[in-house]
Amino acid sequence: MISFKVAIMNGFKKAFDFSSRATRAEYWWWQLFQVLATIICLFLGGFISTNVYYFTNSENILWEIMPYLIWNTICIIPNISLLFRRLHDGDSSAWNLLWLVLPFIGNILIFILTLVKSAPDNEYGPKLND
Repeated sequence: MISFKVAIMNGFKKAFDFSSRATRAEYWWWQLFQVLATIICLFLGGFISTNVYYFTNSENILWEIMPYLIWNTICIIPNISLLFRRLHDGDSSAWNLLWLVLPFIGNILIFILTLVKSAPDNEYGPKLND
């Protein structure tokens, strides 16, 4: 099984790899990392906003969400590529991401597809150890 640290390193190293595979462990460790990073960014934004208000006496919500926006901008490509690779590991096409245009049902379908066990060797590469 892949470790948390290796999953994070793979997430960034394979940011532009849209054609291979990613195990369930790799995908879900990355999701945990994203949640933790988001919480840290929101706390950091609150801290920055409080200090900006203290020194300038101006309220601007942009200071609160700026770290979050920067983090999400940095991680948008790694997030998408990891989702592509996770779908490939379950022997699904990345075209299944088009389900996301359906507001609620699409998210449920993609969630289910990320839970599917790894398929044997397929066109996206050999089976990875889960």
